[in-house]
Amino acid sequence: VIIRSSLLADHGGFWLDAAVFCANPVPEEVFRSPLFTCRSDHLTVEKYVSRYRWTSFAIGGWRSHHLFEAMRDFYHAYWSSESRIIDYLLIDYMIDICYRHMPSIRKDIDRITLSNPRVDDLVNVLSGTYDDDAWSDLQRETWMFKLTWRLPFLEQTEDGSLTFYGKLVRGELV
Repeated sequence: VIIRSSLLADHGGFWLDAAVFCANPVPEEVFRSPLFTCRSDHLTVEKYVSRYRWTSFAIGGWRSHHLFEAMRDFYHAYWSSESRIIDYLLIDYMIDICYRHMPSIRKDIDRITLSNPRVDDLVNVLSGTYDDDAWSDLQRETWMFKLTWRLPFLEQTEDGSLTFYGKLVRGELV
């Protein structure tokens, strides 16, 4: 997270975790935005600290944005006195503190438009039989998908049909 926040603070750009699959090119609007991240219409859901207002796996914006500087400074201070992370989603707690206490960051986060509404849906069907229509439906309004390395996926079904995962690893899911 130190590298991510330092790169964004010093250079700007767009950070994608390695577990993100882009089914289409990153839209230019991402690079024209002072702050960009996936934002969902589930904003009232309290399952996650972010309440779907942002994601830490896909975040970007302009160099020297206050959020990236705050992230960088927080993590430098944190790791200067700690040797273990206290929570896997510490980054979301940190962003939430900035959101609640820094009006300019709240304003920029609230301006982010809804994007990639199906970002979490591909991972749920990866071991299912590949279907062109289902793939077209998944890509509607969504150009990136959050995947995971934590689960095993099948390349073929029991009857030998290719799965979504099978198409993905063969480079055929485009």
